[in-house]
This record gives sequence, C-alpha cells and structure tokens, in this order.
Amino acid sequence: MENTLTIDALIEESDPSWSNRPMQQPTITLKNVSDAEKYLDMMEKVSLVYLLYDDIEIALQHLIQLQRGAIFEVIVEWVRHAEKTGRQWQTKLIEALTIIQNFHLIYKLGYNRKEVCERFLPSNSETSLFVDLYKKKLYCICEKMTNAQMETFLGHVQKDFNTKKLKYMNFPVPYMEMYLLHWISSKYISPTDLSNLTKVFKVMEMYDACESLKIKLPSPADVSDRYNNNKDEPYSSISSATSSASFYQDRTWSSNYENNRYFIDSRWPGICLIINQESFYTEPDPSLAHLLPNVSLQLDRREGTIFDREELRKTFEQLGYTVEIENNLTHDEILRAITDTANKIRKHSSLIICILSHGLEGRVFGVNSISVNISQIRDTVCSVNTTHLRNKPKILILQSCQGTECQTVSDDEDDDNPVGTPNKTVLNSFNNQHKESNVQTDSESNLQMDGGSRPKLADVLLFWATVPGFGAVRDKAKGSWFIQSLCKHIQEKALEMHFEDICTLVKQEVIDKRWKTKKMSRAMVPNKESTLSRFFFLHS
Repeated sequence: MENTLTIDALIEESDPSWSNRPMQQPTITLKNVSDAEKYLDMMEKVSLVYLLYDDIEIALQHLIQLQRGAIFEVIVEWVRHAEKTGRQWQTKLIEALTIIQNFHLIYKLGYNRKEVCERFLPSNSETSLFVDLYKKKLYCICEKMTNAQMETFLGHVQKDFNTKKLKYMNFPVPYMEMYLLHWISSKYISPTDLSNLTKVFKVMEMYDACESLKIKLPSPADVSDRYNNNKDEPYSSISSATSSASFYQDRTWSSNYENNRYFIDSRWPGICLIINQESFYTEPDPSLAHLLPNVSLQLDRREGTIFDREELRKTFEQLGYTVEIENNLTHDEILRAITDTANKIRKHSSLIICILSHGLEGRVFGVNSISVNISQIRDTVCSVNTTHLRNKPKILILQSCQGTECQTVSDDEDDDNPVGTPNKTVLNSFNNQHKESNVQTDSESNLQMDGGSRPKLADVLLFWATVPGFGAVRDKAKGSWFIQSLCKHIQEKALEMHFEDICTLVKQEVIDKRWKTKKMSRAMVPNKESTLSRFFFLHS
C-alpha cells in the first residue's frame, strides 16, 4: 500500500499558482504506449479508439476485428499514424485517457491526476482540447445512460435507420462507441448535424442530452486549422480558464478540500454492496462443524433489518451509486460476494460495503452461524482488483455487535457519561424478560475473538455500530439506531461534508440515545477506524 501513499503525495500541490503554468510533458514513446496498452480491457480500447481515431472507417474496422478475437495493438497503431502527421498525439492520448478516467495509465505515463483533470475537465462536455468535441459530448451522454436506456435508445435509432433505408449494424450493447462510429460512417450523424439523435433523446425525454447537443460545434475546417497550427485551445465557445473557474466555483466545499480530496466521478461514484442477514440456522455440514462456536448458540432472527437495508439502498441510489443487495449469505458466500463486487470496479470511484448481521468483537456471522473476521474482509477488499481499486476509498459499514452486552449509564451520570460501563446481563436473556420493548440488540453468547493484529492498509474506513466489547441496538419496528442515523446524515450533508465528518455527526446523535428500562439505561457508541489519506465526499 506504500505505492498508494506515494501517488497521493504526487497529486498534492503546494504552489497555488500551479494551474496557471503549462502542464509538464513527460516523454511518451511508442514502447511506453505498447506497455500501457497491455493494461487496457476491451471496453477501454473501444472508448479510446472512438476518441482518438480521425478515420472513422479504420476505427470501426479495427474494433470489429478486436471483437472477433484478433490480437493487435490498436492504440499503438494509432500512434504510428499520428507520429507521421506531426500532431500533438501525446496530449491527445492523455486527454482521451482522462476522459475515460483511466488514471492508472495516466500515472504510469508520468502525469498526475490532479493536473490532467484541471486541464482537460473530463466531466465537462462543453470543452475539449484535442479530442473532437462532438465525440466527447456523445461519449459523456452514453456514459450516463443505464443499460435499459441504452437498449431503448438503440431500438429507436434502429427503427429510424429502417425508415431511412439505411443498413443497421448490431454490436454488444456496452460498446456504444462502436454504434456511434457506425452511425457517423453511415452519415446518420455528423460533426455538424446531430439532429437525428436529438429527436431520439426528445422521444426518450432525455432533455439534458438534447440541450447538450444544441451547443454549436466546430466545423471540420476548424478541427483541421487547430491541428495544423498546433494550437492548445479548447473546442468551446468559452475559454478553458473560464470553464475551469466556473466548474470549481460551484463546489460547496472549500478549496482546501478540493485540493486534497478523492476524485469522485459523478457518472460513476461507486458501487454499494449491502449484505443483509436476517434468518439464521446452524451449519449442518459435519466437515464445517469445527468452524461453529464452541458453545451451543442459537442466533435470533434480526427483525427490523429490512428497514436498514431499504434506507441504505435509497440513500446510495440517490447519490448515483450502483447498489447491489445480497440477503442471507453463509460465511463463505459473504467473502465471495465481496470479492465479486470489488472485481466489478472499473470506472467507479469508490467501493462501499454494508454488512447487517449478528456479530462479536472483530467478527460478523454468516446465516449458517459461522463467523467471518472483519480483518479478513478488509484484506480481501484491499487485495483484489488492485489495478482499479488502488487509491480509491473503500468503506466498510458494520451494523453488528462487538460483544454480548450493551453499555449502561446510571440515571445520575446520564448527562455526563454517555459511554458508561458494561452491563453484566446477557442481552438475549434481557430481551426475554422485556418482550414489551420494541428494541433489541445484536448479541450472542460469550465467545472469544480470534487473536492477531489487523493490517494497516491505506484508503480504508471501517465504521462500526459500536465499540469493541459491546452490543448494538436495533429497533424491530424502525431499524437500527446506527444505520438510520447514518442514512439521515448522508442525505442531509453529503453535498457539503466529507464522509468522516458525517461519521462524527452520527456518533454525536447515537451517543445521546438511550434505551431506558426500570432497572437500567443502555447506551451505544459507534466506532470509526480510518486509513483514508484524503477527504472522501460521496458526491462529486
């Protein structure tokens, strides 16, 4: 993880005037490009060919060959041709990599993420330097479309092709750039006439896309003049400096945060995996008996967990996250689901994993009553898909007990000591004695946590419902104190506060809550462990 910290340091800048200086131009050779291309997957190659190639027919034929299994270096081929023209191909390549958000290769080629984003404004579809602006506009629109929208969009265009008696080609749906190249080749759209697509977007009520395509685009002559004169000016009716200023002026956080925050792409903020454990049983497989607790244990059904699951889903979907829900997983299925989700990260900017279960100190339970160490989960998150997860925030949110007892406070110290001292009554027994209460706890019998220290890994934050050694409160009719508070504060503060400050608000609220009975008053203190190296805003 040391490489992660080094990269972060590289994108920090102490001189406030740096953005006014020309971007340093590391030397990129054909060998550098050949080495870099090995790290590209098929989707990234399709995107780069679409953005880089000027010859539409050649670009489309190359991609068709790649799709059919041909093996050749399509980006290297573009460089060989671009070198002969004398154009600034290095800058165009870096701009295209910035647009597709492949910051891993940008770093390998000697550039830093902060500077290329400031210069090329990848999320701003109203300006570009060397990539054709109309291509960038269409790329940005397609990147924001869901799979369902893509299929509807393609259906409308195909009908229009048939009406106009044009030959229509089909490609795999994710490769929208191949469709765009085909439509340009068929004269269905052109750099100066995107009216056919505008009509489709209107039918689909995608009015933002319509507005984007209304902006006056440069003519092919403008493109040629710019290349011939080697002018480092954006394709836009406004200057890049003005674009940059307005782009960052709208931020609600301070410039200090802006210069020291994780990059979050508004189109791909992240994936949120919710593992919701409700109904438990004892693992019947004799070969796994040694993994069960060494005492007789029956884990109660976690009533009310559905309220937490749905509130988490709603909260992160509103922020643009891709939310995946897994219900009632065994111990090995938990690790498999986390691995599979982590491996899906490509363009996504962050990974959030929420586990709602019974637990003990440092562990959460599978529905088969076999526990998983959180250190193992953290190691898994930090060891898979490192190419795309490196430098990105990885958040573990854990609604589970870390012990069998709630923290208690006496009436006379309630205002002064919210943490209190451990209660010596096992919570399951307490619940049986107070069935009239709607509140219960995620608690188990008195087991021992496996030993060993947790690895110190960068860019990871663990947010527990409770500190080690104590139980976590859950209301069967409303959901848990912890998750409900977290979702509320995210919904209220995500646009103005980074995640660790939101965690502090949650702790403040939960610490003040009380579960009072005639005999005692119970309290709960959430716990945060963080190795985040930058400020993490859930919203771009």
